[in-house]
Amino acid sequence: MKWWKLAVFASIAWVLLLVTLTAGVIWYVSARPLGVKEADAREELVGMLVGALLGGGLVAIWLGAYIWHKVRTNRVAAVTAADLGLSDFAPCPACSSRRVQKVTYTWWGGLLGPALFRHVKCLNCGATFNGLTGKSNAVPIAIYLGVGIALVVVAVIAWIHWAM
Repeated sequence: MKWWKLAVFASIAWVLLLVTLTAGVIWYVSARPLGVKEADAREELVGMLVGALLGGGLVAIWLGAYIWHKVRTNRVAAVTAADLGLSDFAPCPACSSRRVQKVTYTWWGGLLGPALFRHVKCLNCGATFNGLTGKSNAVPIAIYLGVGIALVVVAVIAWIHWAM
């Protein structure tokens, strides 16, 4: 079952349970008459309590389902990587593990940058590095970003010059 389907079913069950409990609380409270101000205060308190339970419960359900999904996915990924024995990459410079995975997308390079620099990520410690040399990709990433920014600046200047 997909993690989000589990969260949807659990959310529906939580809302139905909370609606049932709220109806019971409202019935119980309405059976004991109070003055006007006290009744308003009690209704406000019940409303705040129900809102807090509903919101907190839904957040807990979705967070729990997502964490369950990530734990299950990481277990499968770790087993798959260990079974494949990804020995064609250099060991991690931080922890010397050979359990590394190729990175396909990053914020700094999109799809092209990681492919150009053979960017990999260690499955043990999370360090990223060049999978061919085992060294950091910090300098190539800085050059890559610098060239990209320079090209954008040149293109903007050329467009401004052409527009005037």
